[in-house]
Parts: sequence; C-alpha cells; structure tokens
Amino acid sequence: MAFVGSSPFLGSVLGGGGVRRASAIGRGRMVTMAALKLYVKAGENGEGLGDCPFSHKAILMMSAKKVDYELEMIDLSSKPDWYLELNQKGTVPTLVDADKVLGDSDGILKYIEE
Repeated sequence: MAFVGSSPFLGSVLGGGGVRRASAIGRGRMVTMAALKLYVKAGENGEGLGDCPFSHKAILMMSAKKVDYELEMIDLSSKPDWYLELNQKGTVPTLVDADKVLGDSDGILKYIEE
C-alpha cells in the first residue's frame, strides 16, 4: 500500500505509514499486491488521509483482516473524470477487485469478511 503525505490516524493504523507491502491469505486464496485497490478521501492538501469516517472504517477493516491492498487518495473537491467513470456517485471509499467495484463502506466490509 502506498500513499503520499502523512496522517497521525493513518500512521497509527499502518504502523508509521509510508509504503507497506505484505502478503495476506484470505479464505484459502493468496491476495497479491495491487489485487485490491481502495480509494479514500484525501486530506485538505490533496495528500494524506482525509476526514471521512467511511474511508477510515474501510481502512481499519482491511488492516484488521491483514488484507494486502493499494491505497489511493481522491481529492473530493476536484474528482478526476476517471474516478467518476469508476464510481458514478463519486463517493468514497471505493474498493476495486479485478472487475468488481464496491462504492460504499458497508459493502466493502461485507466483501472483505467473505
């Protein structure tokens, strides 16, 4: 998981932040790096983790389950067109796993739990 910037919350969840690469096994299958991509709200400066409790909830679940994923910050004040094509509502968090796109935190939690 890679991110730019710093956040006390994110740093405490990820053990200091920065770039993290780890393997995880979920329901009998190996989850590879970048198999899952989680889009979350960026901080005010466009970097670091923003103040979205739904994004925080998804990050906490992914970390608690030791799921390997790539984290990408989305500046909600100027959402990129490609993001609106991915999630037409333009909301965060959004989880992408191959062809599956989940655009709400409850759906993400259920998916990761399965």
